[in-house]
Amino acid sequence: MAHLLAGLEFARVDQLKEAETYLDQAFTMAPQPPEHPAVLASGLYRAAIWPWHSAFQPHPRASQAVENLRDCLGGSPVAEEIKAFLALRWALKLMRHGQMSRSTSYLQEAGLLLTRKNFFNWRTARMMFGAVIRP
Repeated sequence: MAHLLAGLEFARVDQLKEAETYLDQAFTMAPQPPEHPAVLASGLYRAAIWPWHSAFQPHPRASQAVENLRDCLGGSPVAEEIKAFLALRWALKLMRHGQMSRSTSYLQEAGLLLTRKNFFNWRTARMMFGAVIRP
């Protein structure tokens, strides 16, 4: 988890090479993390939006941090699923704020990356429900 969060922080400040290094190390150390990819994606999303150092205020570069993080995630199966759940989470946020046209590409990306097995489970439902009711 420390490597994932370090990768996120480097992605936030546009140091993409370092972000890729830390994210690759995270999936090398734990190719099958103990957490479901939806849970990891939700945690990374929340950390991108509300980092510990901004006193619970939305970070001004949150959307760029999420985009950079998605770009830096490698091609491992777990990383691909995290990318998909991040896209789904972002699409739900846009939909909640009435930006339906912007959410379409994220929904399509999530649909292409997610397998039926990973989409239809309680962790995914919990992540989607949280995206709808939280800011």
